[in-house]
Amino acid sequence: MPIEKIVVNASPLIILAKTGHATLFPKLFSSVFLPEDVAHEIRQVDDAASRLLLTSDWIDHVVVAINPEISRWNLGQGESAVLSFALNNGDVRASIDDRAARRCAEAFSLGTIGTLGILLLAKRRGLIDSARTAISEVRDAGLYIVDDLADLVLKEVAGE
Repeated sequence: MPIEKIVVNASPLIILAKTGHATLFPKLFSSVFLPEDVAHEIRQVDDAASRLLLTSDWIDHVVVAINPEISRWNLGQGESAVLSFALNNGDVRASIDDRAARRCAEAFSLGTIGTLGILLLAKRRGLIDSARTAISEVRDAGLYIVDDLADLVLKEVAGE
């Protein structure tokens, strides 16, 4: 089933804004939700992501009450808000990179997509020319990616 709606954590938005790939969000998804807790975190630094929040009409800002079950995982405020929103809105995929947050999402049977998943989807839909270049750009922007995962994504793209 195609992903139509996502709720975004800081990391994917910051990394894709730094690399100039943030415009992929409205091209890939019909709705992009951003919890205010995440927006607050992004606004702390004057960079491409914070400026994006001021100029993008495709971001739907939402206020999220943290689910007590999610809160027990002791994640960051942003991750907790993203996962709480996804838990309360079954048709929304959580866009997160954090390993602990992904484990929490898995425990609640929540679908996730990280920065690499967004790039893979963009490549499959012909929105970027080179997955290898995009992966290099997000690494240069500060996203830690183990080589095995990068290779897996590149194999996935090559196999199409």
